[in-house]
Amino acid sequence: MISHDFGRSDMHRADYLLLGAVLLVFLARLWLLLASPLEPGVDEAQYWVWSQNPGFGYYSKPPLIAWLIGLSHAVLGHHAYAIRLPALLIQTANILLIWQAGRLLFGAAAGRWAAFGWLLLPAVGMGSFFISTDTPLLFFWLLGLVCLINAMRPARSGGRWFFLAGLSLGMGMLAKYAAIWFLAGLVIWLVLDSRQGRGGLRRLGLFLAGLVLTASPTLIWNLGNQGQTVRHLSENANLGGAAGGLGALGDFLASQFLVFGPLFLLLALAGLISGRERLFLASFSLPVLVGISLQALLSEANANWAVTAAPALILAAGGLAASGWARFASLALLVNGGLAVLLFAVLATASLGPLPIASDPLRRLKGWQALASDITPYLDRYQVQTLLADRRDSASILSWYFHGRPLRIEVWDRDGVAGNHFELTARFGPDSKLPVLGLSGRGEGPNGGLADLPSEGTRAAVNWTGPVGQSDRAISARRTRLKYFFIATERGSGG
Repeated sequence: MISHDFGRSDMHRADYLLLGAVLLVFLARLWLLLASPLEPGVDEAQYWVWSQNPGFGYYSKPPLIAWLIGLSHAVLGHHAYAIRLPALLIQTANILLIWQAGRLLFGAAAGRWAAFGWLLLPAVGMGSFFISTDTPLLFFWLLGLVCLINAMRPARSGGRWFFLAGLSLGMGMLAKYAAIWFLAGLVIWLVLDSRQGRGGLRRLGLFLAGLVLTASPTLIWNLGNQGQTVRHLSENANLGGAAGGLGALGDFLASQFLVFGPLFLLLALAGLISGRERLFLASFSLPVLVGISLQALLSEANANWAVTAAPALILAAGGLAASGWARFASLALLVNGGLAVLLFAVLATASLGPLPIASDPLRRLKGWQALASDITPYLDRYQVQTLLADRRDSASILSWYFHGRPLRIEVWDRDGVAGNHFELTARFGPDSKLPVLGLSGRGEGPNGGLADLPSEGTRAAVNWTGPVGQSDRAISARRTRLKYFFIATERGSGG
């Protein structure tokens, strides 16, 4: 049942408490961005690389993430927090959106419960620190839900709100193509909800018109680039690969308890069963969960692939909390608050401390600046013009650390089929400028690290010398990042 208290403008004391909590958490997370020693991640650095060449699409993602980072970087300068600040700002806006959505659906109390739920959600804690395509997608997903909720309210022009929802999700498509799940949920809801009547088809048409209007830049870009991003997504799905099986499905489902918090996920699922407006919320959450679960069963699925189910689930939890489940909801929020504090400590110290985790997931965010420092003397000594990275990871990160230096960073595409952004746009070849410093993870054995570098018989061949140096830096208690350096000053005999 749509709440009718939306016309009240007075603020409740609990509203001020919520606003105070949002502000306090925002300031704490802002301090974390400025103080954390964690370096940019590989994906974050790659998004920044994209932002240096603005466009309407990139190898693996639509353009919005690059636009956001490019704007923040231009304003704040070359700092890790400049990459990540848009994530914090957008997630804070997401709290206000879900507050409004819950208020319109179930009333003021439910809106506050939903907002507190989003504020303390483990996935939101991560998404407020690391920039990813999920965060702006969730903003436009939530905005689309608010539009649809408005369309259900009495004395409102439903058609107009459906068109605005389409505009919102078109922007979501500029963030991540997973926005298409919203369309699936909308169709299911229109078919199953008898209140939509014969106007459902017209409303769907208005929604699609809005979606195509705002999503057209990236859709046109894909048409002009042989469907590059869409093709990459289909390869990621890997449905023709080895089956994930029940083990992969179990891992994915278990990961959702970490994404939502264990008790809060139970509360949300219960809200879909017994809560009000459950058909609407189930339509925009269960298809995502079921679809990604099937993906996990057939192949594999990452925990964040089902993140678009979160808005409807949190709204369901808020509605249930406000209708008699306040004690359980308080306990769920307390658990999530503890997880939020733990996550904050991990990100602030760049350490897992005493946590019993065999493999340190933070290692991918450490040691890159040290690698760049180890490489720098060789760039100066040999007057290097091209740095040949050994993989996408190092190409992305070293592009960040060598920003402003007259140095082109490339990769060697061994099979001639572009498998990442650098193989598509920065491929090492016969026109690459010399001298070249090549990186390899190997320095000994048959051919040493030369097995990782363009050798005789390839059109990109150069005459390598080395290894002339190396970098060996600890990135966790059990791991080091070892790179060998090779130098080439002249062409070899290519095929």
